[in-house]
Amino acid sequence: MSVVGRARALSISVVFGIVLIVGNASAQSQQGDSSGNGQSVTSADSLETIVVTAEKREATVGTTPISMTALGGNELQAEGISSLEGLVGEVPGVSIKSYGPGQSEFEMRGMTSGGGESATVGFYLDEISISPPATAQNGKVAIDPNLYDLGRVEILRGPQGTLYGSGSMGGTIKLVTNQPDLNNFSSSIQGLFSGTEGGGLNGGGNGMVNLPIFDGVFAIRLVGTDTWTSGWIDRIVLNDFPLPSLPCPGWAGCVRGNVLAAPVAADYKDVNWDHTTGGRVEALFKPTSRLSISVDVLYQNIAMGAPNYEDFPPGTEAHYQPFDVAEPFSDRFELASATINYDADWFAITSATGYWSRKQIQTVDGSEILQNVGGAPAYSAAGGLGFGAAGLTETDTTNQFSEEIRLTSNQSHPFRWIVGGFYSNYDSTTDGSFIVPGLATILGGAFGTTDFLTVHRPSGIVQTAGFGEGSYDITDKLAATVGLRYFSYNATINTVESGFVTPTHGPTPTAFSGVGSASGVNPKFNLSYQLNVDTLLYGTVAKGFRPGGGNAPVPTSGPVSCGSDLAALGLSASPLQYNPDSLWSYEAGEKAKLFGSRVSVNSAVYYEDWSNVQQNVVLGCGYHFYTNAGRAGVYGAETEISAQLSQGLTLTETASYTHATLSEAVPTIGAPKGQPLVDVPNWLESTAINYKRPIFSNVSLVARFSEDYVGPSYDEAFAFDHLPGYDIMRIRAGVAGDTWTTEIFVDNLGNKHAQIADTNSYIVNLPDLNRVATNQPRTIGIDMRYRF
Repeated sequence: MSVVGRARALSISVVFGIVLIVGNASAQSQQGDSSGNGQSVTSADSLETIVVTAEKREATVGTTPISMTALGGNELQAEGISSLEGLVGEVPGVSIKSYGPGQSEFEMRGMTSGGGESATVGFYLDEISISPPATAQNGKVAIDPNLYDLGRVEILRGPQGTLYGSGSMGGTIKLVTNQPDLNNFSSSIQGLFSGTEGGGLNGGGNGMVNLPIFDGVFAIRLVGTDTWTSGWIDRIVLNDFPLPSLPCPGWAGCVRGNVLAAPVAADYKDVNWDHTTGGRVEALFKPTSRLSISVDVLYQNIAMGAPNYEDFPPGTEAHYQPFDVAEPFSDRFELASATINYDADWFAITSATGYWSRKQIQTVDGSEILQNVGGAPAYSAAGGLGFGAAGLTETDTTNQFSEEIRLTSNQSHPFRWIVGGFYSNYDSTTDGSFIVPGLATILGGAFGTTDFLTVHRPSGIVQTAGFGEGSYDITDKLAATVGLRYFSYNATINTVESGFVTPTHGPTPTAFSGVGSASGVNPKFNLSYQLNVDTLLYGTVAKGFRPGGGNAPVPTSGPVSCGSDLAALGLSASPLQYNPDSLWSYEAGEKAKLFGSRVSVNSAVYYEDWSNVQQNVVLGCGYHFYTNAGRAGVYGAETEISAQLSQGLTLTETASYTHATLSEAVPTIGAPKGQPLVDVPNWLESTAINYKRPIFSNVSLVARFSEDYVGPSYDEAFAFDHLPGYDIMRIRAGVAGDTWTTEIFVDNLGNKHAQIADTNSYIVNLPDLNRVATNQPRTIGIDMRYRF
């Protein structure tokens, strides 16, 4: 283990020692004290208490017996966090692979989501479940809403299958918006201006206005955003692109030519810019004290000139091309939802209805892969040699309708319960067009088409579920919770392909279809013990699952036949269906407030047994299919410590360790027993210091420093790839009045050049070329906020 690794291992050990020692001392000092009412203390010298709805009823983080992190909207603004990518670095147990805004995939506690069509982390916007595209080239990417005027973020670690259903077996991310204020007018505005080293100027702003239309009865809240971020990656077109060298079986080359020595035909600077615009309208109608109706409409559009990819080799924050093929990306998201709450005397009923649609369009340069696959002696199509320029454009259209109805007990009683039902109808369609104009002229037009491959792939899944949880106070300190969720789903996938590489070699389409269905039960068992008014101990055993689906059969004849690759696996054809995978999770944790609520320590240890793991089997022919193969074991620990060191000075330390490996060999993907799971950093650590001090009447000095460390991990492109660890530092300082704040900030203070993730796109994963997502270089700017 490296020095850094040893240091972090020691820090985790010390943290857990502090938990045991200080927690025990606190218990002894307060033993027999029954005067407390269990509510948190709020003062200038104590930590903020956030009310959450992780268990679909209001509680605080300290009284919720699960491992979770909650950050309030004011805290997000104070830390300068405007996106989920900026948030997860400060949350233990959560990793991210991001290629830019709207292209982020989340994993928790080692639950990588490379296989199958469903994510392993659930994503909620208020009460509405948001699923990522099913078959997009850039992976199972979550939406990336601007976090301005957000009420809070709740991140629930571990399987949440009982209350949040499928796709939440690693955990759940829940964004909760600010609801309209029925009684008071308010508004706010934010202006952001900055510059990126090696890039350009960034700017934009956010605004909010809250309008009480009928006092105490009806109000509207409007939120808008418009931001511009310059790029920092160049797209360089070379004149006489160098051929790869060192031929290897099945490919034209295994070592990329020296692109740094080739003549430059065009150099497009900072192509990975992004422009985000959007708005949110929320209306709240409360005709009586018992009934409330909330209607929300959200729109956001992200446009990028290119993803945050760079080529390895050479790793110079640039993409090198033989032809001038741009790679733009766009992501449009629209949501409409309605939530109705009614409080009866002894229960509350909630209905949450939502419909959303999303459309992503991306283009990937495929010119270099044709050289490698086809083995033509030159890139140019002139003289009958080479394929010429080639671009793959993919459109991913996704939409979902969902409905959840639940009843929740609302009386203070030893027995608390929640029961409900859920329905969703999800559709996701991928349309890909790989057009190669040179096919019509190469070798005298022998191929007879410009269509290398065109794909239309609609897929869908209809899910129904019934769920319930009951909690009973066995004593005034000991409580037990039992939960159960019954699920059923039907999934379909249909594929229509045409083009040169299909069995028909041309415009005549070939159609395939696959189906999948299953049903089952997911239980949960939880015991919690209130050691004293400020210390909670708990243990949880829970099952999580992810739905399976259907496969589109891979071709066994034609110019791109996969017959020999399938035969090497003992298959005559690819499977038409893959089944759900599931895990059993075992967790023990504690939550403690110490020294008059000036210190909080939340920690957990866990073990997860993941069975029938959905695996992505990539064949040598270029096609792939999903199957269930192997088991994985994951164990780890995580902790969060917050300390109010003095009035105005707060220290926050988070850390997590995750050991995630295959428990048995998986021959179908060539993985040995003990191989690490991809996209899982072994260490995550974050340190943050916040400072606020009055300097004169109604004006204070504010400052913040943070450092986020992400340990090394593995990813998979053409080959199993090691990604080194990295750390990112941020600092901001300024002055704040009662209604305004002005701060200077520096993001990526050390100007670290991190390798975040390998791209998922098979069109650019070659033996001699890997494209890696990287982070934004040092950025210096000013953040101005004003509340009316």
